[in-house]
Amino acid sequence: MIRYGSSAAVADLQEMDTFTVLTYNLMTHVPGSASEDLGWAASWHYRQKRLVDEITGYRADILCLQEIYQNDFRTWFEPELLKFGYAGIFKKRSNPNLKDGCATFYLNNRFRNLNTYEIEFDTLADEVAMKFGTPQETEEVKIHLSTGNIAVCVLLEKIDGSNGKLCVANTHICPMSHQRGVSLFQIVSYVHEVEKFAADPKVPFILCGDFNADPESDAYKFVTEGKLDLEARDRKFTYVQVKGYSDIEKAVFKHLKPKRGTSLVSAYAHFFGSLPPGHPYRQKKHETLNEPCFTFLKYPVDNVLDYIFYTDGSLHHDGVLELPNLRKTDILPSIHWSSDHIALMGRFSFKAEV
Repeated sequence: MIRYGSSAAVADLQEMDTFTVLTYNLMTHVPGSASEDLGWAASWHYRQKRLVDEITGYRADILCLQEIYQNDFRTWFEPELLKFGYAGIFKKRSNPNLKDGCATFYLNNRFRNLNTYEIEFDTLADEVAMKFGTPQETEEVKIHLSTGNIAVCVLLEKIDGSNGKLCVANTHICPMSHQRGVSLFQIVSYVHEVEKFAADPKVPFILCGDFNADPESDAYKFVTEGKLDLEARDRKFTYVQVKGYSDIEKAVFKHLKPKRGTSLVSAYAHFFGSLPPGHPYRQKKHETLNEPCFTFLKYPVDNVLDYIFYTDGSLHHDGVLELPNLRKTDILPSIHWSSDHIALMGRFSFKAEV
């Protein structure tokens, strides 16, 4: 049984005025490749079937999936999930050499799609690059910030007659291990673009995805605290030595909006923060912060990279999917878990308008 932080079971969810949102990085399918260490359990033939079984078993109302090949979306995930009542949209990464992207699905007996908005971070990077003084600087910024990463947003409306609207955004951000400043640029831009798309402050929104940012990063703090105070940090540290930001990135940050307008909360941070001392679920939280101890696991590397953020002014958060019983020494994917990430899911309800 899938259990939540509150008392209701998954079988009861659709009988209540709630909805569930899942985010899951499925681990890119690279045709013809499989880890020699993992053998057949890492093969796409095996994993694609296991992933659909796992995803549909959660019975989420909305699915935000990352690292899906465009062809796999069309030939496998879209037709298979349609059997369970899901309609889906897909956005491929903007780099023509990269074939994967993000897919968002929703139960078409609970929601209708009112509008879709696609975000290409390379396009936003080009807009910032044009603000630099010389053609050489402009080209350097474009090259540095261009990674092909994208996001897709969908404005949904409940079809139960309540006219409840919800904006759900799904992204896969550039890894911080590669370009820390690029990741920060994309996450700050992601939040602002979703705020623009949602437009009406009464419309709640949920940000999902593989943010490739740990809970102690500047990017995470921007989302949860609502501000980007790089100058204060720069007085204390030398970025190039401590934070890993390049001179180009620091110049780019001057063109970012340092504050967001909406209050956002991490679903799992809210859940773990509400648990009393000694609760058994607390064994699965981060050592210092109220996030899972990991969402990505490829021994010997583990990290918290995936999140569900929601607007706490317009949504109640009622529970989360229980984290699996995995150890940091486990190797993923495996026979039982078909990605190197784990699925996260939150349950929400609309707050009454005042």
